[in-house]
Amino acid sequence: MDKSDSLKLIESHPLDPYVQLFIDRYQYYDFNETTFIKAVPNGKIESWIINEGECQLWNETDQCFEDGFNDSFYPAGNRISFFKINKKLRCLNIKWKLTALSLSFLKNFLTDWQSLSVKEFLGAECEKLRSMEFLNNQSMDTSLLDSLLSNVIRRNEEEHHILKIIQCIEHEFPNGFKVDELSDKMHTSSKTIERNIKNYFSLSPGELSRIIRFSNTTQHLKGNGSLRLSEALSFGFYDQSHFIRECRKITGYSPTEFFSRLRLPTNDIIFES
Repeated sequence: MDKSDSLKLIESHPLDPYVQLFIDRYQYYDFNETTFIKAVPNGKIESWIINEGECQLWNETDQCFEDGFNDSFYPAGNRISFFKINKKLRCLNIKWKLTALSLSFLKNFLTDWQSLSVKEFLGAECEKLRSMEFLNNQSMDTSLLDSLLSNVIRRNEEEHHILKIIQCIEHEFPNGFKVDELSDKMHTSSKTIERNIKNYFSLSPGELSRIIRFSNTTQHLKGNGSLRLSEALSFGFYDQSHFIRECRKITGYSPTEFFSRLRLPTNDIIFES
């Protein structure tokens, strides 16, 4: 947990191998002051279960913060999202891998994500999660979370081509992929891969590859605490300058500025004044 009294985060990863196919990590946030944060593209689908307080999302068109983000899904994308926390927020955030788009409930996610209810998706498990029974002092009962979410996933399981694509990317190309390489592994044409990725994720193959590689790199650098940019080379960047350019393109900040704004032990939430 972060040492700050006003901004706290508990984070854990699923232990159940089946759940790991669909969920990247669990995060419990406890904010006790008005806070402005930006979510950096991370190649994950977010689902928020609010226990107390509220969070507003910035509307770029109307240039204002809007309500309606509570108990919501939020899609993976290639742009930073801007949020305002009003005084207090206690919530669980489940970070879903893109394989979750193979679940029947999320079949029309890309075109209808704003109308999808986390409560409807989770069913009776939603209130169990909202009760925070999985919290134990400064840690999570990951086994309880896994058990509850496993039930939900099995109810919605549906064979889909997307599952094979994402698993192939994760296992064969964790540091980024080229369309022809992925199509060879999938035994299909490059055009089919390009069309499927665009249809499933609303991202080009290049955008998806860049976001996954950047997220994996920053998670590693943040996690080991050294912040040695030379280590980015092991994730497929040509040199440090390549990583710096990608960081500016994705986050709007240099790596030094970006990492200085990561006040919590996670690699995709930066703070604004």
